[in-house]
Amino acid sequence: MAEQKRKAAKYGCSKGKLSERGQDLVEFALILPLLLLLLLGIIEFGLAVFHYNSIANVGREVARFGVVHPKADDVADFIFTDDTPPKYTEDIRRWTRGLIVDTETMSITYALNPGDFLSSTVQVTVTYKHEFLTGPVILVLGENSTIDLRAVSTMYTEIPIQKP
Repeated sequence: MAEQKRKAAKYGCSKGKLSERGQDLVEFALILPLLLLLLLGIIEFGLAVFHYNSIANVGREVARFGVVHPKADDVADFIFTDDTPPKYTEDIRRWTRGLIVDTETMSITYALNPGDFLSSTVQVTVTYKHEFLTGPVILVLGENSTIDLRAVSTMYTEIPIQKP
């Protein structure tokens, strides 16, 4: 007991107890990695939702165009430029602002499904290769650092599509 009182006096404690001055710092050091991991997870999820909403919007806009102009050539001209290799038009690039958009990270496919009056549909599928912010860390762990996001929009056309 006398030894503990002597140590307490040496380290600046008046009541004979050892100091607990470093306890808060140790607790913070233990919790900080968990808080940073939670924050990073929230940011990653938010970016994935933003990217999904962007490609879903592109799918809807292309399908709306296909509703009014149900010809394959018109829809293709609305999506792609005449460049070689083909690039996305300014409308597509505007709707996907904030995404890395080229024909390797995002693909847009469409299908015009002929039918009777009010049963013809246009279906647009947009697939985007979303890369995680923590991609390098995920690659070190041996996992895939990308995920494919896919949005499908189907709408009825205003005029029947002629069967080929």
